[in-house]
Amino acid sequence: MTGNDTKAALATFWVTGQESWAGELGLPPHERAEMTNLEAAWVAGLIFAAVLTDFVLNSGSASLFLVFKLLDLVDYLKFWE
Repeated sequence: MTGNDTKAALATFWVTGQESWAGELGLPPHERAEMTNLEAAWVAGLIFAAVLTDFVLNSGSASLFLVFKLLDLVDYLKFWE
């Protein structure tokens, strides 16, 4: 399979949302993993607890650092647009 075939298969997946491209790429079939509401609540709680702990112990310096790094990443990705 050439690179163009791979790109076409991936484009078909993104447009249609179907996983038929996995067989074309030689990938094993897999089940779609979905996050439940309970798992999402746990992840949100852990993130909130981490940010709260950072503000209590470090005055939010780690969170501020991550925000600046995220902004740098956005600028870097915007460059490739």
